[in-house]
Amino acid sequence: MVKEYPFTTDAELKSAIDLADKTYREIQSQPIAERAGILHNVAAKFREHADELAKICTIDMGKLIGESKGEVERTQWLA
Repeated sequence: MVKEYPFTTDAELKSAIDLADKTYREIQSQPIAERAGILHNVAAKFREHADELAKICTIDMGKLIGESKGEVERTQWLA
């Protein structure tokens, strides 16, 4: 085992869902060009940290490193 994490409480889960909903509603009202810029930045971060993210996928999900690299690349392109 690499690491253990405590279970999330119902209150923590509700708080995370509420924050995600609030953020979604705020972002939804932003101009498309602004949202696109944010996604371009996300893609750039994925490219910058591709090897590290692939290693995390491999450790977390048990994927082969080549599969993990492909998943990181696909996620970057989606962003």
